Amino acid sequence: MTSRLPPPEALPPGAATADTDIGCLIFDRHTLRVWADEHCLATFGRARLQYVLFETIARHGPSLDRAELFERVWELPYRQPDSDNSLSVTMHRLRRRIGDQVVIVTREDGGYHLLPALPVRVVVTH
Repeated sequence: MTSRLPPPEALPPGAATADTDIGCLIFDRHTLRVWADEHCLATFGRARLQYVLFETIARHGPSLDRAELFERVWELPYRQPDSDNSLSVTMHRLRRRIGDQVVIVTREDGGYHLLPALPVRVVVTH
């Protein structure tokens, strides 16, 4: 069964609702869930790195190269080949988790961006 976006009264003031953000990705930092329209696209649970990677690509993907993306998500300096391997493995797991509703495309420079490019909203529910 597909999870539904919490009712508007459960979201913080100014947070997205299905009525106001059709076609928007909503990242909930408290529950580690990502919503596409009014349906839960993915629940990350203990897979926090995948969540942070997805949010970072959604918010900054086109402007970050592979090294910058790694440093933002892992908060460590980028070192080949270990950093490349960690990023590739986490990306593979992320793609498997989110399915094909949102596609993460690998750019020529090794960075990533989303197809379709969607507006992003980050909320923290309680």
